[in-house]
Amino acid sequence: MKLDEIGIAAAKELGLRFTLVGVLPVAALVLYLVALFISMMAGGSPDLAALAKLAHGLTAADALVLVGTIVVLAFLLQPLQLSLVRLLEGYWGGSRLARAAGGIAIAWHRRQREKLEAANRSTHEPSANEAVKMAAAARRLRRFYPASDRLLPTMLGNVLRAAEDKGEARYGLDTVVIWPRLYHILPEALQHSLADQRNQLDIAARLCVVFILAVVASAALLYRHGWWNLAEIITVALACMSYRSAIAAALAYGESIQAAIDLHRFDLLKALHLPAPADRDAERKANRLLCDFLRQGVPASFTYQHPDSE
Repeated sequence: MKLDEIGIAAAKELGLRFTLVGVLPVAALVLYLVALFISMMAGGSPDLAALAKLAHGLTAADALVLVGTIVVLAFLLQPLQLSLVRLLEGYWGGSRLARAAGGIAIAWHRRQREKLEAANRSTHEPSANEAVKMAAAARRLRRFYPASDRLLPTMLGNVLRAAEDKGEARYGLDTVVIWPRLYHILPEALQHSLADQRNQLDIAARLCVVFILAVVASAALLYRHGWWNLAEIITVALACMSYRSAIAAALAYGESIQAAIDLHRFDLLKALHLPAPADRDAERKANRLLCDFLRQGVPASFTYQHPDSE
């Protein structure tokens, strides 16, 4: 059995999300490192001919060992997926170095946010061209940045936080609190769409980390081998592309989350046997009370509305 046949059989058994998010990025890193080490085994310099010869002679047992190693590593790393995404979001811990780096990055994002705010203001009647630029600045500000006091060190973190904060601004809902409850009562088609977008975000984030590790490995092993250092440039470019892809996926995911809240927030109230509010002010007040109760167990008095028994 060939390596590709073994991979296809394994993918069918493991499930789509684990294969895409867990196995494929790990496989890319493991295969790259194995190829790098093997190509340098003979004379200390990379040798593609030796690598091709070894790959051609790979047996089914060798392939099974390789695939098994990749799957085991993927299983071990899968619980860390959320931590990897949060690392790329800018949650870097409380060390002095992390705080200093985070402060510098947040200050830069605050300046970019202020530029967008300035571009969105006008002291006179804007021309048609100025109105287009102002609308573009407003849209970017709304999609890419939360409030100034909620900024994170990275663009990915700010995009996701901006999406989270829209629920509070519009309806008094804490998206982080209500989303795990709302997701399970959404229509199946919308759940599948959201799951697909989340998979795209997680794949891009995992690939970004994988390519960063590949950059480190390439720099450590190839720094004495002349033009082979192009591998470092390529892996840096791939890491940047993956990060940009993660941002694009986060934008789409955040828009879909907000659409789900817009359309189905009253379904959540129905599932919780709570009455629908009479107006927007009442909705915000009731939602804040509900979120405080769900988040921290703050005492609250609810009037339940049970459906008529058939």
